[in-house]
Amino acid sequence: MELSQQFFYTHKEVSAEFPGNRENTFEIVKKFINQLLNANNCIIDSAVVKHVEHYLRHNENEIAFELLILEIMKQSAPVRWNAEKVFKCALFLELDKESIYDDDFFKKLIAYTFAKAT
Repeated sequence: MELSQQFFYTHKEVSAEFPGNRENTFEIVKKFINQLLNANNCIIDSAVVKHVEHYLRHNENEIAFELLILEIMKQSAPVRWNAEKVFKCALFLELDKESIYDDDFFKKLIAYTFAKAT
């Protein structure tokens, strides 16, 4: 598989990563965001960690995820994440269509991931 095709998934593939009804799936997403937060906690500004945790407490998974990923992408330190699952989560949260913090979030995610993979 070519690198340029690596992160494009069908709805079925995204749904398989985050199965179940919408409410159950949001709990799976929240757990994944917490895993990302814990794995990268040492490279993320403590104020951002608090904001992400706040959004998670209020079930604002889209905002929490976008903020966390944007912060992780700013860091020069090694990132701990599963790029495939990050992409699927972004697609599940429809951040390829609409984002809060950065209108170019999804484009930046693609560019960042391709840059790290080469």
